[in-house]
Amino acid sequence: MIQGLTSLRHSVMGHSSHIQRIVPKCGGMKLSRTLFIAIASAAMISLSFVGPAAAQGRLAGDTECLSGRLIQSAIESGKIQSWPRIKKMAGISAYEEVSDVQVCLLDGVPFYVLNVISPNGEAMKIALNAVDGTEEVL
Repeated sequence: MIQGLTSLRHSVMGHSSHIQRIVPKCGGMKLSRTLFIAIASAAMISLSFVGPAAAQGRLAGDTECLSGRLIQSAIESGKIQSWPRIKKMAGISAYEEVSDVQVCLLDGVPFYVLNVISPNGEAMKIALNAVDGTEEVL
């Protein structure tokens, strides 16, 4: 009788009782979620190390970015708007900033340049005109 139960247990479980499953049957979803989180985290970290002046496209090359002192002076003199005001004008308040905000000149026009994560999780580099808040495609 005991031997009959042992063979029944082997046929139901599908594997030997001496060998344990390494990954549980329901672990696939947890593994997928863990991998997704790890990849997303790595992407955010790598984006934060890419300086806005080193971006591809129009920012590559001889792009001039202003120092903090020059940015403050330009805001005080009314040449550019403050970052919070530009962010509100552009309607990107829900975006998460993942790099420092810099002001760089593109064809002589000042733009706020930074890396962001959109509300739906998309990472991107944006450039917003520092005067009127319009977005420039990089």
